[in-house]
This record gives sequence, C-alpha cells and structure tokens, in this order.
Amino acid sequence: MVDGIEAERGSGCEPGRMVTEQMIREMIERVDGRLLPLCRCEGFQPGESVVRLGDDGYVTEAEFDAALADEPDWAAACYQLDGNQRGRCKVWAELYNEEGVAGLEEALTRLFRLDQADVLYCTEADENGHC
Repeated sequence: MVDGIEAERGSGCEPGRMVTEQMIREMIERVDGRLLPLCRCEGFQPGESVVRLGDDGYVTEAEFDAALADEPDWAAACYQLDGNQRGRCKVWAELYNEEGVAGLEEALTRLFRLDQADVLYCTEADENGHC
C-alpha cells in the first residue's frame, strides 16, 4: 500500500525502470519550462480544448501534449497528479514502481471522481476564445 492507495502485486514497472522522486521533479521542471511561457487566458478558438495550469493560465491541449511528447510513459499522469497535489512526488514514484502507469492513471481518475483535480484539468474555451 502506498499512502493509502492499494497496489496490485506484480503489476509494477518493468525491472530496471524504477522511477525516483528526483526523476519526477526534474520532469516537472522540464515540462513547466515548456508550458508556462505559453500560458494565457484568451486567444483560443471558440470551444477549443484547453488545459488549465492553475493560476498561470491555459494552454491548448495540443501544446500540453507536445510538451510531454518526449517524456517517459509515466510523465503525463505524474505531471497531472503533481499539478493537483503538489509535493507528493515520492508517493507518485512509489505508486509507479508498484503499479506502473495504470496505478498512476487510477490515482488521477480518483482525484477527478472526488472532485480534487481543480488546479490542472482539461476544459474548453468559451465562444469568444476566452477561459
């Protein structure tokens, strides 16, 4: 069990692919470096899919995906988890090492289900291209 999150035995990451807290922190810094300069609150297409990055603003879903494209398979889920629950990189590393990407995605789904993903999330621009 990782911080109250039950892990399935034998479903963790592949041998030799362990993730550390530091690896997650470094990935977050890289992705923030790509995304934060792009943040804005207007200039989107009406109804365009956007990702809210807390008080920093919004980016298009395509910009978000591009910022994560060259990162490891665990990066997208860890970035979203950390965006909504800062300071838990150690927990996310342990969860990945025990359950793999599926465990991270389940934890992220749980955050949304419990309405606790209110900092970093997908939404749409309004009819004027504003968020």
